[in-house]
Amino acid sequence: MRELGVVEKALGDAHVKLAGGAADPAAAIRELREGRDRYRRSAALFTDMKAKGILSESDAQLPDALGRLAERCDEEVRKLEQELDREHTHELERTGPSRRGPERSDSRFEIREGLAEHGRGNSPWNR
Repeated sequence: MRELGVVEKALGDAHVKLAGGAADPAAAIRELREGRDRYRRSAALFTDMKAKGILSESDAQLPDALGRLAERCDEEVRKLEQELDREHTHELERTGPSRRGPERSDSRFEIREGLAEHGRGNSPWNR
């Protein structure tokens, strides 16, 4: 059970790293969400081990630490979503409303030309 928790944490780390090098904010958001989910799975496994009395003393801090990592992913997702919203609003102010009709409800996740470079290296884990 411990090994599965360690693997889930490592997968979370990998997704966070991928988010830092993502080509655009939407891709970074997807990776951060997957990383968050992996951290939560890992925390749940370690919490279960703790409840069963089989969590070692050296691993006792892992559920809380993994929860904090999941929270950091959520914080970064919120920041990226706000950036996308600002970029979208700026684009609308610059070009006016679309002639294609009303904007779709998921328009904040649409990546326009030129945003690809915007998402690179913005992760706090790359600093």
